[in-house]
Amino acid sequence: MTKPELTGRIDALRLDVTAMLEQPKAKLTPKQKAALKEIGQLLSEAADEAEEAGL
Repeated sequence: MTKPELTGRIDALRLDVTAMLEQPKAKLTPKQKAALKEIGQLLSEAADEAEEAGL
């Protein structure tokens, strides 16, 4: 797997999480919203780490 492919997949997941949070019709509990925000943050950090490591 090449670097652009890995970081691209991580970014796509992060965008999916952001889209879930921004959906006005989503009936998310506060706990679900907090979890999705944390997942988004972790995905951003993972993409940064992968890029720094040259993955």
